[in-house]
Amino acid sequence: MDQQKCIELRQQIDLLIKAGNGDQAKKELVRISIPDIPRSERFHFAQLCRRTGLINSGLKMLSKIIREDQEGMIEARLEEKAEYGVLLQRLGAVDEAKKLLNEIVTDNIPSAYLYLAFCNFNQWNYREAIDPLKRYLKLIDDNSYAYLVGQVNLAAALVNIEKNDEAGALLDQIITINERLGNKLLLGNCYEIKSQLQIQLGRYSEAKKLLDKSEKSLQNNQLLEKFFIYKWRTIAEAFESPNSIDWSELRKKARHFNHSESIREIDYHEAIIDHDLDLALKVLFGTPFYDYRKKLLNKLPMDVPSFFRMGAPSPLEKDFDLLLGSYIGGREVFKLGSILHRLFCTLVKDFYRPKRIGALFSYLYPDEYFDPHSSPDRVHQILKRFRSSIQKDINTIDLRHTNNTYHVEFSQQFSVWLPFSYPELSKNGLIKTRIEREWTDRRFTRRQFQNLFRLEYTAANTKLNELVADGFIERIGLGRSTVYCIKKDPRGYEGQVS
Repeated sequence: MDQQKCIELRQQIDLLIKAGNGDQAKKELVRISIPDIPRSERFHFAQLCRRTGLINSGLKMLSKIIREDQEGMIEARLEEKAEYGVLLQRLGAVDEAKKLLNEIVTDNIPSAYLYLAFCNFNQWNYREAIDPLKRYLKLIDDNSYAYLVGQVNLAAALVNIEKNDEAGALLDQIITINERLGNKLLLGNCYEIKSQLQIQLGRYSEAKKLLDKSEKSLQNNQLLEKFFIYKWRTIAEAFESPNSIDWSELRKKARHFNHSESIREIDYHEAIIDHDLDLALKVLFGTPFYDYRKKLLNKLPMDVPSFFRMGAPSPLEKDFDLLLGSYIGGREVFKLGSILHRLFCTLVKDFYRPKRIGALFSYLYPDEYFDPHSSPDRVHQILKRFRSSIQKDINTIDLRHTNNTYHVEFSQQFSVWLPFSYPELSKNGLIKTRIEREWTDRRFTRRQFQNLFRLEYTAANTKLNELVADGFIERIGLGRSTVYCIKKDPRGYEGQVS
């Protein structure tokens, strides 16, 4: 396809998207053969793919440019790398996206700062999103619509980290501008964000007035926006009159929209308002984000145990130990540190948010780049093996696939013990956890290690040498008298909250 035809085609698809005909735009994009697109047009078509939700197709448009170093190939432009980064973020490969974007953030590519902020939003790390957003705003036209969108994102971040005065002043400024320009969508979003600020300040009547304004401004928009208004109005009313709220009905509506983060927020607020420590522990142990956990503990101080039992409400004959991949005191289901074991840990680590293919790939293959041509199939094969394994060995959990995401659901006959601090979810990281459980204050021999992990002689020696070189354990003695012990400052944990 020559360049002029490509330009005409992408202009047609752009018009379809702007006219709200996204489905037809998708059909046009799917029909395109990527090799037929000239290099000069790949960036623009990748953007169209992102705007229509064809994320993996967008990555395929750019992957050979970004990741393949071929003789004679023109080096990837910074804007192409930035687009590839935001596509990775949308697919769930947030850590890889952040690494790429951090390598290219420059004043010449303002969007890289915005996309880096989006990555931090994904990880509930709003504090780290502030600086990229402010730098983005300095680099773009302050009279543009994009500038207003950036300001709205900055206001949302400031509210989340409770910088109330700065957030309030910024929101008042944006609201005034959007009222004058008639930007109803942004105006409705601003009213909703400001209502969250008022809830934090305990001004519940004012929050509800702002939500009424938001609803009026967004009356012609999507149902999801209206659900957000309903959610925050319900939370404001719960603070005013705790016993009058049906939290289960609110959760039901969140599930209807498949909005897992709203379910997290609902549990968070119910735990605080009703002083429900069991629910608070569920939120803490089912949320892997440090800032979110800290926010909850600031609102509802409590003693946090090292492990928490999640699942069946009443004690079972045997509970499942997530980090060991086996029933407590019973049989092993997943070989410790195997890819199926690490997949289960990854799916359960965040009990609320389902995992996209990119996120699963990043956790299972942390040292590899995501390849849009081969990586999805590799993950699907692991998921297939996992589903087969749990149907055979744990018939009380189910792997669900919804809207291109995966999560596990427990029946009333399954419960699992979750750690507050996760080890590195690698084979060696999980082996270190088992060693700490068995020999925290004791020495152990090669034979004991070999028997515990069911390894052959050579494999056991190789693994022990790796752990010694890693600084996790130390070797004492020589020959047949050799023993091992954990060093006083073992490594392998990701820190306070993974």
